[in-house]
Amino acid sequence: MSPAEWIPPCSACLHRSRAGVGIAAFALLLLIGPGMAAQQSEEVAPAGSGAVEAGDAPAPGSMGSPDAQPREGVEEIVVEGTGADDSLQDTAISGTRFDAQEMRSLRIQDIEDVADYTPNLEIATAFAASNPTIFIRGIGLKDYNANAAGAVGIYLDGINVEFPAIQLFQLFDTESVEVLRGPQGSLFGRNASAGAILIRSRRPGDSLAAEANFTYGNYNTVEIEGAFDVPLVPDVLLSRFAFTANFRDGITENKCANWNPQDYEQFQDRVIGQGANGGPPFRPTSWLVTPETIQAEYEKDRLAGNLPRGLRYSISSTENTKRRQRALDDAGLSHLTAIQLKKDDVCITASPGGVVLQPGDPGGPVGTFAADNVPQLADFQGLKRWTNNVKDWAARGVFVYQPPQIEGMEWVANVHGGQNLSDSRHLQGIQAESRRGRPGFDAALLDGFFNEALVAEQTGFEGLESLPGVDPRGGIPGDRASNPYLGYYNADGDELIDTWGVSVLGEWEREDYRLLSLTGYEWYDRLVEDEGDAAPVNTFPADWSDTSWQFSQEFRISGESPLDGPQYAWSAGLFFLYGNQEADNVFPDTRGFRIEQGFRYELYSGAPFLNGTFWITEALRVEAGVRYNYERKDFTLDSSSVSSASSVEEIAGQEQSETWDAPTGEFTIRYEPSWDALEAVGNEKLMLYAKYARGFKGGHFNAGLTIANNAKSQSLEPVEPEYIHAAEVGFKTDWWDGRIRLNVSGFRYWYEDMQVFDYANAEKELPFPKLLNADARVWGVEAELSLEPVDHLVIKPSFGWLDSKFGDFPVTTAFANPRGPPDVQNNNWKGNNTINSPEYNANAVVTYELFLNRWGALIPQYDFSYRSKVWFDPKNIDPISQPAYWLHNARLSYRFPNETVEVAFWVQNFLDKEYKVDSFDVTREYQTILEVWGDPRTYGVSVWYGF
Repeated sequence: MSPAEWIPPCSACLHRSRAGVGIAAFALLLLIGPGMAAQQSEEVAPAGSGAVEAGDAPAPGSMGSPDAQPREGVEEIVVEGTGADDSLQDTAISGTRFDAQEMRSLRIQDIEDVADYTPNLEIATAFAASNPTIFIRGIGLKDYNANAAGAVGIYLDGINVEFPAIQLFQLFDTESVEVLRGPQGSLFGRNASAGAILIRSRRPGDSLAAEANFTYGNYNTVEIEGAFDVPLVPDVLLSRFAFTANFRDGITENKCANWNPQDYEQFQDRVIGQGANGGPPFRPTSWLVTPETIQAEYEKDRLAGNLPRGLRYSISSTENTKRRQRALDDAGLSHLTAIQLKKDDVCITASPGGVVLQPGDPGGPVGTFAADNVPQLADFQGLKRWTNNVKDWAARGVFVYQPPQIEGMEWVANVHGGQNLSDSRHLQGIQAESRRGRPGFDAALLDGFFNEALVAEQTGFEGLESLPGVDPRGGIPGDRASNPYLGYYNADGDELIDTWGVSVLGEWEREDYRLLSLTGYEWYDRLVEDEGDAAPVNTFPADWSDTSWQFSQEFRISGESPLDGPQYAWSAGLFFLYGNQEADNVFPDTRGFRIEQGFRYELYSGAPFLNGTFWITEALRVEAGVRYNYERKDFTLDSSSVSSASSVEEIAGQEQSETWDAPTGEFTIRYEPSWDALEAVGNEKLMLYAKYARGFKGGHFNAGLTIANNAKSQSLEPVEPEYIHAAEVGFKTDWWDGRIRLNVSGFRYWYEDMQVFDYANAEKELPFPKLLNADARVWGVEAELSLEPVDHLVIKPSFGWLDSKFGDFPVTTAFANPRGPPDVQNNNWKGNNTINSPEYNANAVVTYELFLNRWGALIPQYDFSYRSKVWFDPKNIDPISQPAYWLHNARLSYRFPNETVEVAFWVQNFLDKEYKVDSFDVTREYQTILEVWGDPRTYGVSVWYGF
């Protein structure tokens, strides 16, 4: 099939109008409606998920129970809203599922929270509500650019959410979340080489109902969530409306908010000597005074003859004073006494111009700062004292239509939208310098985090003392004495995201087959003020602005063998996705000039797929699937450098297109014995499986900071696609009426050309992070256990182990050399641990429901999570890592006797553990390691009501 055939009939109008996409999609679905199928089912699973949807034809590995006859599971219908969906347990795949009650009790509010309770899953972000980096089994993508589609597929009600800016959405009024581990390359949706996360919204009920949840906590946390069912036409048209709103004050104090150096003037005499004309020594101690007082003291000492002739009262840097002293030395003056009016420059780190200019000082207007990358006084006025706040809302409407005249048909429309107005995360920084010619940092320069002593050294004020109203920050890596929730910034870090979308699911179940259509449209607009340097300077700020939309369409047909023939089931389908993205990014005051960058990105992705299951015996079956993946990306880049004198177009609309295609698939052998010995010990289920899967992820265009160096073009060669071969064995088992459930899986990965984010540059190129290709080898195990040793006591521990290492991973970097050609350094990170892949991770949840007879029930809950050391950079250097740590949470809830009201008191991270969730090495250009820290202790009370 040619690429043109993949494009929908209305592709031209898709380019012209975003609004037209939703209308065209809906009209298309109405036209083909009589040929579509439905029954009471949940939205579909993604590629390779194998999860049984309510009423859906079973995916390979999903049919039947251990003692079921072949095809018994084919007609399975999962009842919505009961929390009893065990389809994942009946599937030959390693996965973790959370229902609505679990998410409420564990305070899982977005997919980042899911990682605390899922083996071998790591999710983090440096933004407020966008661009998560997601890793499953050590495989993922750490790239915060707008076009950086990861290796983990995210599905909202069956729709693949392609762009990372809207992947970290709120989980409100959610039926369930499932995490599927391993390549998902043979079934529905878009190919995902590392795994998939499935989010399913609540569906409408057939009677009037409502529920609400209100939370208040520290940092003035306010959370409101509600939903209600309205049967518009009983048994024909049902609806459910849901909403959420979240507010929280900031958790990080900005010591530079409304900063004014005039508040901290300091009078010092740093030169000890005899006064002029034999006068007394002039050794005043430091004290805080006003300029008027300083002037009076100066006049007094001048009249008393205690000042050397020719030395003026001045406001200047230490270096200027030293130059004056050297001039006096040259003049043969032996009595050196100087007065210096010093200012608190804790919020200015530029040298030598990091002081406020006064009358008579050269370099610019009075009240401004001399250095190019130093903010103005006005930049600090009006800043929030507390940053990293939360402010967002979202809403959804779900409509279910069952035409009474067409048996077995159902249509589900989902309209949703929201807005985020929170602050992007403020960073902390370690001062460090990259070693020339070898990996690592000069340890002597890791002398602490941003603090007054460091500022004084940078500004020339080595003698600056701690002043009232200013908190010095000390500490060294590994022995941190400072506060990670306190910093010095010249921007709030605002983040604005507007998003909305619509999906339409149509199903029609016939006697011998089932038809399905799934259409989706998603749009967002984002603007992020990235403070970017963890200090009150304009070292590397960025304003990220991007808008994107996507349209997807999927068709499926599935069936099963006749009753009197061989036992098999099959499904086939076609998937198409188009994505369009435009970005206009600004990097002000970078290297003394401003960089304006724009890019346009288009994605065409499609795949036909075919799957089947064949029962060899009642207990033994084989499952196989094959999929052909096609992907094309068009990338256009322009970039300009702007200074005070001119604007230079460095790269003018440079274009590049690339196409990739590859087959993927999987093969599974599954065995479910029904031995008498198992029945004797209360076994209800035992499934053993072994599988092989091949995954694929298309190539990628680097969209980070780009600017040509003495040229008008820059290589836009894409990063190569990545491939994975995965072998997995496992078992799932239930015992004693479900009181014991144990799932264990072990896997081995061979990864080729994995896409990894790291600093690299050739000669005459700027050193900025970009995606590179590396090989990797991964071993691992997951184990999940659920115990109910006595009635109402539930213990759920889980464990993950990873041995994830880079294979061949060459990296070239060049250092500028003013005395000759650049120093070129060739490294290879082979044998290093892959990033975001702790060797050990574990968690457990313990819940006990204590019934109080007619007084209701008391439900205490405790949970913890543990991660061993995590590396955030492929160099595997300690400052860019997080040592092993534990997090502990607790909850105590009281449920009223009628079960319509529940009140819960909760605390998260109750030991107030300080821990990093990410870190970035920018020492090549800015002598800094940037850090993202997790939330401190939070606590509050929640009230849930439903009828």
